[in-house]
Amino acid sequence: MSSTRYAILTAVRNEAQHIGAAIESVLSQRVLPVRWVIACNGCTDGTEAIVERFQTKAAFIHLVRMPDQKERNFAAKVAAL
Repeated sequence: MSSTRYAILTAVRNEAQHIGAAIESVLSQRVLPVRWVIACNGCTDGTEAIVERFQTKAAFIHLVRMPDQKERNFAAKVAAL
């Protein structure tokens, strides 16, 4: 058992095509995070529903719904985080 403790912060916007694979990748790691905050910036493509499904499998995943920043850029990601 590792004593390594870490958290992940991820800002997403309409990542339904990729978020499931990203979550599966983290879940397959030998050392899991103590918390993973996924901040959805106005997602409209089902990303939130996918994250919610994984929340039932992994209590360390937390979905935060952010108001739509209208733009997909680095500033919007910073605001979400």
